[in-house]
Amino acid sequence: MTRSAKFLWMRDLLEHMHRCQDEWQSADPRRERMLADTMRRDLDECRRICESIERDVANVDVADHRQAAAA
Repeated sequence: MTRSAKFLWMRDLLEHMHRCQDEWQSADPRRERMLADTMRRDLDECRRICESIERDVANVDVADHRQAAAA
């Protein structure tokens, strides 16, 4: 997945979490639990995307370092 696609996916997740938060304000206890589980999954996915972006940046840094050393 490209970096741009990762940021778009994260934006979509954050928008979804915002809608869940809005819905939570008028939810019954059963719906609150479902929304909490949904938001927890969204947060986990955001964490995975952030970790993936960090790995991408680290790989670019290593490649830049190797390229500079070879020059």
